[in-house]
Amino acid sequence: MSDQAIIYDLEYTSWEGSLQRGWSEPFEHREIVQISAIKVETCSGQLEEVAMLDLIPTPTINPCLSDYFVNLTGITQQYVDVDDISLAESL
Repeated sequence: MSDQAIIYDLEYTSWEGSLQRGWSEPFEHREIVQISAIKVETCSGQLEEVAMLDLIPTPTINPCLSDYFVNLTGITQQYVDVDDISLAESL
């Protein structure tokens, strides 16, 4: 018998010091920029990838990514602009 689990991760817009400030500056709106998930199955003590999801919704309040965010995540403005999908479509 095997068990399955889904592990997910979200990336949000950010700027230098956002976390420490609690995203409290007027321009700091936490918007989802990446939704990633992997479905794994355990069989005989091993994890095996069953499916994978990676979506890049375009932020609407701050559509231009900060240099800080790009350097932190490796997600570039070009990558976001190419997909150009809304968060609603992603969900």
